[in-house]
Amino acid sequence: MKAKFKPLIILIAVFICSLIAGVAAGCAIGEETAQDFADKRGLTCPVTYYINGGNFTLGQDVEDYSYKTIYYAPNTPILNIGVVETTSTPVIWLRRTGYLFLGWRYCLLDEDGNPVLTDMDGNSIKYLSNGTADMTETKNGMEVQLPESRKKFLATPDPDQPGYAFDNGNVVVKENQHLFLVADWIKDVEIQYILDIGENNKMTIDLTKGETTEEVELNNGDVIETVSFGKSDSKTIDPSNAITYNALDGTVKVKSHSYISLYLEPNGVKPIIKGNENATIPKPEADLSKPDEDRNIKIYARFFEGTNWKGVRTVSEFAGMLRDTGSNKYFIVNDINCAGTNISPKGGDVFSNSIYGNGCTISNIKVGQRTPSNASDVSLFGNLDAGVKIEDLTIENVEYEKVTIRKGNTVPVHVLFASVADKSETFTNFKVDGTIKVTVERVDKENKSAIDNITEQEIAGIFVASDSWLGGDSFSTNDEFIRLYGGDKLTLELKIDEYSVQED
Repeated sequence: MKAKFKPLIILIAVFICSLIAGVAAGCAIGEETAQDFADKRGLTCPVTYYINGGNFTLGQDVEDYSYKTIYYAPNTPILNIGVVETTSTPVIWLRRTGYLFLGWRYCLLDEDGNPVLTDMDGNSIKYLSNGTADMTETKNGMEVQLPESRKKFLATPDPDQPGYAFDNGNVVVKENQHLFLVADWIKDVEIQYILDIGENNKMTIDLTKGETTEEVELNNGDVIETVSFGKSDSKTIDPSNAITYNALDGTVKVKSHSYISLYLEPNGVKPIIKGNENATIPKPEADLSKPDEDRNIKIYARFFEGTNWKGVRTVSEFAGMLRDTGSNKYFIVNDINCAGTNISPKGGDVFSNSIYGNGCTISNIKVGQRTPSNASDVSLFGNLDAGVKIEDLTIENVEYEKVTIRKGNTVPVHVLFASVADKSETFTNFKVDGTIKVTVERVDKENKSAIDNITEQEIAGIFVASDSWLGGDSFSTNDEFIRLYGGDKLTLELKIDEYSVQED
């Protein structure tokens, strides 16, 4: 209904509220029927609304009727009872679980008294006696292709058809004529979160409802949360957060698995988004020729067995992985570009976490200026603990902005790993590529001649590149680690900055 008729609609809505017990023909209001009530007040124009699978709702009360008949005075606009409001809370409206109300369509009655919806092309969809549409049964037995006009409040009417007239664009009832309308619905769209734990696997949770908690076993492929689009054009989701399991109707504690991330396809294919932004999911456009088609969006929530798994999607999560002092398993969800962020290296601390790279690349890792103490290791990952595994991962472009070595200090710069117990056990499908750049600055109070002979090789007491796991003593491409794990485009740049004098 057009907005300029809202005051009139409100008045009628209030009137209907007073008649709600008798809007259906034959119902009694005290000692009189709805028909008697209407006749006394000159309401001689009935309009029957076939609810078509929905519920007629007034306030918080839901009534299970297949249709409602409301009486009007002649030449007055009729109500669109799906949207009438008298306050911010709807007073009269329709509701159908899983559907959105589009409006009312003009219809006639067939020989059995069932409403038949007509479209712009003269085709029709036959409606059952309970008001529920049978989209396959038509007069000619063929499937009806609904025209674009089903979006409108009513299809453009045939002026010769009885039962209504138009006044400034509003449907107006005529004297002694009965108008029949049928509710037009389209299926709502949901985002369905589907459990992805691998085929034939199960996940154990504690499900709490009220004061009762029970152990529940979920299967791969179960729908564990649903979010309706309603009338929104899009939904925003945060792929870093574990889901709330509202489809399970209770508070959930996962006992046997760890949440990783959301994917558009099962088995960790196509992450919902790359980087640290939330994902905006658009609602699919409706194909109005297929009003009951499944337009639900399926998003796969991946969990791994075990409670010590963590997903890495962003630069901050990668930095957090380096700081982690536990013994966890990290799954790299997507490629991570660290450009613009300084990463704090592990140094010489023990790194006990395993990394499953998922074929992804972590690139443009920059370590800001460091001034290590004597004999302190400089490395990104630290000393790899026994049993640590790094699989299916590429490290591309690493830069140490400046490592400052003070007089008399020996600082081993290992770049990536301070130590690795057994390369063959630790690395699988691991690769280092791009430019690996290290800049070293020598700081002293003495004159520059004391360090004139600094070169790109080991310099006792000043700079050590030995056992770097990225170029060995001479930081060269001949090192065993480079031969085993270096990429085709790997280049090494070791720069010794000019001598500088440290001020007191």
